[in-house]
Amino acid sequence: MQIHIIGTGDAYASSRANSAIVVVEQDFKLLIDCGPTACHQLWSNPVWPHLDAVYFTHLHPDHALGLTSLINRFNSSGRRRKLQIYCHKGKEQRLQQLVEYGFWSDRKNYQVEFILIDPETENGSFEIGPLQCQSEETFHGVTNHSIQLQGSNTRLFYSGDGAITPAGSKLVESCDIAFIECQAMSLAQGAGHSDFAKVKQLANSMPNVEFMLYHIADSEITAMSQAACEYVNINIAIQGESLKLK
Repeated sequence: MQIHIIGTGDAYASSRANSAIVVVEQDFKLLIDCGPTACHQLWSNPVWPHLDAVYFTHLHPDHALGLTSLINRFNSSGRRRKLQIYCHKGKEQRLQQLVEYGFWSDRKNYQVEFILIDPETENGSFEIGPLQCQSEETFHGVTNHSIQLQGSNTRLFYSGDGAITPAGSKLVESCDIAFIECQAMSLAQGAGHSDFAKVKQLANSMPNVEFMLYHIADSEITAMSQAACEYVNINIAIQGESLKLK
């Protein structure tokens, strides 16, 4: 499994693109989330023309609005291969609107296929290409589905936004690497984001999992980078990096 870190910023980051990653497994290329500023960073990565699918954790603008730009560029570049869009039931209508706007005025022979995930079936398990997947909701302002991806040799967790629930923690603990949204060093009880105080509890209880923090507020980057140095299994995700998991 290979991971391309496309963006690591929150909604209003000044110098980092909106949070997104590309996961490559057996030549299958999956983009997770696609905010408006993530696209500019995506264009600089040679993997983008070959994307097979996109998965959306939730539909806040900084995680979804870039779909219009992605569709528009695929359409204008002459792509003919179908793009699959994976989302949980109830999210498809708004995503379809973004797709149609991407096609606006110049629709060519290009197809998008929506594949809807129903957590009530098959014990919550589903497949995306060669990846075996499970999802759990986090505590966030809108419904956010974190996701665990299992490849041939490794497991990855991506939280999207929001505080991890006990059910989500069970998905994290069986992974090799976990990308966790971490907005600030400390947030008030009931905040719809994760913070470093919560992450370090997870990291202490799961020493074999490598935690990669992203979606950090600009004002919190320095303090969080310093705090992460005290933990062998907590790192700050770096935009533009590629990781190969064995």
